[in-house]
Amino acid sequence: MSGCDSGRPVILEIGAGYGGACFFFHRGTADKKTRYIIVDLEPVLIIALYFLQMSSSWLTRKPIILLIGGSDAITALDLERFNADIILIPRHLFHTIDFGVDILYNSNSFSEMEKAELEMYWDKINRMQPKF
Repeated sequence: MSGCDSGRPVILEIGAGYGGACFFFHRGTADKKTRYIIVDLEPVLIIALYFLQMSSSWLTRKPIILLIGGSDAITALDLERFNADIILIPRHLFHTIDFGVDILYNSNSFSEMEKAELEMYWDKINRMQPKF
């Protein structure tokens, strides 16, 4: 089952930093219609947004959206409405995510988190049931 009704695979990266993994993923799959979602602290997302917009010409084909504010659930229908290949979501909105994920990726940030925050992430991740 894909992360949303369109059949587009959804990758969720938690703690993406400046967006390097997203950049290299999309550079290698420029012709694919994959949705890449990054969850991180707001100041870090601004750096990632800048990096991803400035890094390469492939972004002219990869619309990016940075969500700020809001408290309503972010659903699969919202993903379609946003019409973006890369969606940046602040950490404080992570609990509002209400859509499936095909791949979950975390490089190092879990090792830097307090136990309570890890439990919050893993409770939500377990409900999302990612394939990988």
